[in-house]
Amino acid sequence: MIDLMTVTKGYTHSTIFHADDVFSTAFLKLVNPAIEISRVLKVTDEMQADDCIVYDIGEGRYDHHQNDRLRRPIEDGYYFDKDGCMQMIPYCGFGLLWRDFGSLLCPSQKAWKKVDQTLVLPIDKTDNGIERNTLSAAVHAFNPAWNSTKTSDEAFWEAVEIAKQILRNYVDGANAENEAEEAVLNAKVVDDKILVLDKYMPWQDAVIEFMPEILYVVFPSARGGYNVQTVPDAPGSFNGRKLFPKKWLGNPDASLGMTFCHPGNFLLATETLDQAIHCAQLACAE
Repeated sequence: MIDLMTVTKGYTHSTIFHADDVFSTAFLKLVNPAIEISRVLKVTDEMQADDCIVYDIGEGRYDHHQNDRLRRPIEDGYYFDKDGCMQMIPYCGFGLLWRDFGSLLCPSQKAWKKVDQTLVLPIDKTDNGIERNTLSAAVHAFNPAWNSTKTSDEAFWEAVEIAKQILRNYVDGANAENEAEEAVLNAKVVDDKILVLDKYMPWQDAVIEFMPEILYVVFPSARGGYNVQTVPDAPGSFNGRKLFPKKWLGNPDASLGMTFCHPGNFLLATETLDQAIHCAQLACAE
């Protein structure tokens, strides 16, 4: 496998760009800022040298435009082609790079998988014509309009700078969640059902996966006071394991110290920690 830290030059396709080549470039520049990236119409022999990497062009290891292109494992999902046959999802260039080198940014398998599923996989799907996503559409919108004076290269590098920040945020967030897991699992628990954190940290993944008995999580609010949040019944769900009493929704009970209760039934706020725990206890008892 290529050592990205010794690669000096990278090549991808020129003209119209998409999320695949933009995020691939952003990834390579984050891993090794010294890589010089060029956009070309076709790959030549000198671009195949040991200190070069070619992606999303040229039918190489990090391209996906061949009939025998590599596909993701079935657990990542599937789709039905135009003939109604079930197909596994192909990697795009970004997916292949992340598969092979993503651990350079996310050393833990759990953090790597988080970025792969939430950022990389949707781009794989869109670039392979399976389904659209808003991020890929936003990247495509960087391409110059027909009457623009901006060149394709100028627009490409503008998009890459944005993609670098997005990718960095996803990576930092996934790594932070991984680091928070141990702290969440060792935090204080009240009445076997209420988790109390001494500061906010990413808690949902750890609680959903490892703490099935927890119904509410209490933590300090960035606005002052304390929040009580319902635990989702599944990742990404807005439905809580146990909801707040309906009479509180949009109508916080000031006698209990509540300052806010979201009508969507997932969050309430109080003035003090004791009030937050008390509200969670009342909700558990309903």
